[in-house]
Order: sequence, then C-alpha cells, then structure tokens
Amino acid sequence: MTDTSTRRWLITGASTGFGRTLAEELPARGEKVCGTVRRAEDAAVLEARGIAAVRLDVDHTEAAEPAVAEAIARLSGIDVLVNNAGYGLMGAIGQAV
Repeated sequence: MTDTSTRRWLITGASTGFGRTLAEELPARGEKVCGTVRRAEDAAVLEARGIAAVRLDVDHTEAAEPAVAEAIARLSGIDVLVNNAGYGLMGAIGQAV
C-alpha cells in the first residue's frame, strides 16, 4: 500500500522567489521535493538542504522530458506539479501603423 500522507512534489523554477520558498518549506511539513534549477550552484544549495535538484532551463524544451524523468526517478514518482518556472521577453513593443 502507498503512503498517501507524504506527497512528492516537482517544483519548476526553484532557484529563487516563490519556487525556492515552497521548495524549502515543504520538507519541514514532511513532503518530498525535487526542484528544477538552471545553474549548478543553485542545485548545490538545494541539495545541501536535503532537497533533490534537477537542472532544467525552460528555454530548452527538449530538456524537459529528461528532467522530469530524473525527478520521477529521484522521488519514485510525482504527486504534485508546481509549474512555476518561466521566461520573459523584454523589449519595446509597438509599431505605428
């Protein structure tokens, strides 16, 4: 029988902000967490805190499937996905017609 009291979370964008805060808070509540990060330094910080980390840059869509597979392997499955990572396009937009 599966223990349903502990959920396995995959949190994208766990390097900073909301993703990082959530990734750090959930283990204190007995949850298992794997966070995706772009940089090795960010992965090392999470791993040092007992949080599984997988490298993923969402700008590279081909990297998503292997990253999810690694997270599934590290957590023995995923119960909850927090799709927090994103990217922005900065620049002036507008054109006179």
